[in-house]
Amino acid sequence: MPIKSKIITLVLCILNLFIFNLDVSADEFNISAVEISVDKKNNIVIGKGSVEATDQEGRLIKADKIVYEKSKEFLTAEGSVSVNDNEGNIIVTNKATYDKMQDIIITFKNSQLNLKEGYKLKSNKILYNNLKRTISSDQNSILTDLDGNTVTTNMFQYHLDKNLFSSVGKIKVVDVNNNKYFFKELHVDTKKKEMIGSDVSVLLDEENFGVSKESDPRFVANDIFISKSKSNLSKGVFTICKKKEDQCPPWSLQAKKITHDKAKKTIYYQHAILKIYDIPIFYFPRFFHPDPTIKRQSGFLTPFFTNSNTLGGGFGLPYYWVISNDKDITFSPKFYNNENMLMLNEYRQAFRNGFMTLDASYSQGYQNTSTKKTDGSRNHIFADLYFDLGKDKP
Repeated sequence: MPIKSKIITLVLCILNLFIFNLDVSADEFNISAVEISVDKKNNIVIGKGSVEATDQEGRLIKADKIVYEKSKEFLTAEGSVSVNDNEGNIIVTNKATYDKMQDIIITFKNSQLNLKEGYKLKSNKILYNNLKRTISSDQNSILTDLDGNTVTTNMFQYHLDKNLFSSVGKIKVVDVNNNKYFFKELHVDTKKKEMIGSDVSVLLDEENFGVSKESDPRFVANDIFISKSKSNLSKGVFTICKKKEDQCPPWSLQAKKITHDKAKKTIYYQHAILKIYDIPIFYFPRFFHPDPTIKRQSGFLTPFFTNSNTLGGGFGLPYYWVISNDKDITFSPKFYNNENMLMLNEYRQAFRNGFMTLDASYSQGYQNTSTKKTDGSRNHIFADLYFDLGKDKP
């Protein structure tokens, strides 16, 4: 009798489980688990151990435990939760709820969204609204792309159909070269890998930009567009001068449009104005120079500011010309407020066993003469030739 009773109990359990699966399959979810129990009074289904719940649209929720309130069509998943939509996006979290009537999934604490395009997003709360086709959060979130660039926001909304990540408020972007971008509004096309933002200020990394720690290379712009091949800024201002509170930089370069061609590794300016202490000095309809990654390419170099008791305030605007693989020259005109222009030129040539440098300058002389500042033009030429005679001849 005990054996027969156990067999009858086992058969009843199997029948009960079979009937339960049919009911769930006919409802909004098909649930499978190691252990399943049914609270018939409250119309609640509880699944434990390797639980999988699939809705009619094909979304799959995996968890250690799932509680499904059938009357409310409300599902709660806990412990090692993953939510897979039928488009390739995956959310991993510790806890999630699925309101099937509203078609909204909400995740809590330590949530990570893996987008099908390869982006990863971390947040303490993620709301997946299938009716609106959006994924959003009102919590601090971090978006990381395949290259390791990060976007930190205090809110975001992602449009699934447009592949568009959007945010407003305090937004910070740090790229792989440790350059820091700050926006008030940002949109990222995760499919085209493009970014557009407004009210942008950028702090460039000194080492990667090729300047000393005493400099603060930076720019501000109305808006910026960034793609893999180009970056475009409108109404941008650039300087490398050290930051000082309530003081304008010694020099800055302002342009209606700035374009960084990443393939050509060149930065182009349209309608550029060079300012000294916020006073317009020179206007350039078009202007360009190589970006900091280039070691040898013709173009303007970074302007520099000078000040002396003898000559007064002035600045230089060097131009670097690559003549050939083994020859180049730098023209460095220096302009002064109250004195004539000084032309500085340095020619360099490399040989198999050495190199040569020619340094020359010319000035019309002082405008304001004195006993120490005599009249007449000034010029000089200096040559330095080096050969290593110890090397074998070709």
